[in-house]
Amino acid sequence: MPDYSSLSTQSDGFKSELTAYYSSGQLSGVDLLYVAKALTEIGDMLGINDIVAATASGVATINAEETSAINAINAEEATSIAQVSSIADNLNTIDVVLLMDAY
Repeated sequence: MPDYSSLSTQSDGFKSELTAYYSSGQLSGVDLLYVAKALTEIGDMLGINDIVAATASGVATINAEETSAINAINAEEATSIAQVSSIADNLNTIDVVLLMDAY
């Protein structure tokens, strides 16, 4: 997929010029509609909608992986806590047996 980050300078310059023209009264609302339509066409030709869709898909994948990883961590945590609790119970049992043997 092409990298359009190199267009950011041109895009920022265009926005500045457009703002200046509109602020000076040289562009009407109708003119802005024509500019918006032209920008939409340029965006479609550059494949901007494809980039937006790919980005949305990537974000969805990341969110799904995040949820899966959190669930796995929580499951491991529960298992570890159960193991530690079992070891503690066994140590308590051993202590009781040793104390009983001592008497």
